[in-house]
Amino acid sequence: MGHHRNRIKSWQECRKEIGEQIRNMRLELDLSPETAAEILHTGTNHLLYLEDGYLKNMQISTLHALAYKYNYKLKISFEKKLVQRA
Repeated sequence: MGHHRNRIKSWQECRKEIGEQIRNMRLELDLSPETAAEILHTGTNHLLYLEDGYLKNMQISTLHALAYKYNYKLKISFEKKLVQRA
């Protein structure tokens, strides 16, 4: 059960980090949530949920489209982490 809980927590942290990066791109472009949502052809609430890390079903294609519309390159990297076992 502990491994499952750790995986869920890791996924939550990942979504939050991605959301923060999306918000930072929008703010760097000086876009309001409403204007950004219009550019991205999505709803403002949907965008804000994504930025807050609450959307569980983020797809790579969605992230790519968002980066493309914001004129960014999507780069995904993985980092090895040390796993502490009890």
